[in-house]
Amino acid sequence: MRRTGTTRRGALTATGALALGAVLTGCGEDDEGTRAGRPVLAEAEAVRADKALRRAAARTGALALAHYDLVTEAHPDAAAGLAPLRAAVRQHIGAVSAGGP
Repeated sequence: MRRTGTTRRGALTATGALALGAVLTGCGEDDEGTRAGRPVLAEAEAVRADKALRRAAARTGALALAHYDLVTEAHPDAAAGLAPLRAAVRQHIGAVSAGGP
């Protein structure tokens, strides 16, 4: 009996082709300083976006530290295992708050 309709191989090929086309379209940039038809962000907007991103990263890090504290309170034996993670999160918060790389 002959198959009719879409096969799994055909669907996967079509999906891969669509994904590749989307990636290649999104990666292109023209010489006039625009990306996808929009002007490049002005310097002030880029600085504001960077500060907002850093604030969000610092808040997320503080939330992670709070969760580590809760886990340590509930399971004191896990404190030693969480110590390196807490130190890394603290260092990350310091880096994003200071505006460093």
